[in-house]
Amino acid sequence: MPKSSNRWGYYRRGVKKYLAMLAKGLKLPPVLLLQQPGGWTLQDGSHRFEALMKAGAATYDAFLGKPKKKKPIGES
Repeated sequence: MPKSSNRWGYYRRGVKKYLAMLAKGLKLPPVLLLQQPGGWTLQDGSHRFEALMKAGAATYDAFLGKPKKKKPIGES
């Protein structure tokens, strides 16, 4: 279990860092959302997103993306 606790420690430190930035009035980089058939998924920015939620942010900046259509291997 030490590996798991290290991951959580790393995650909490990241959230804490972004909470400190928000407390100083700094703007966080946008998160990345990717459109999927069932809705939007968070692809990058989980630390920032959690910090924004903990800080009570009503809105946040995000890049929105759509995945490219995949072609079968060998098809150009």
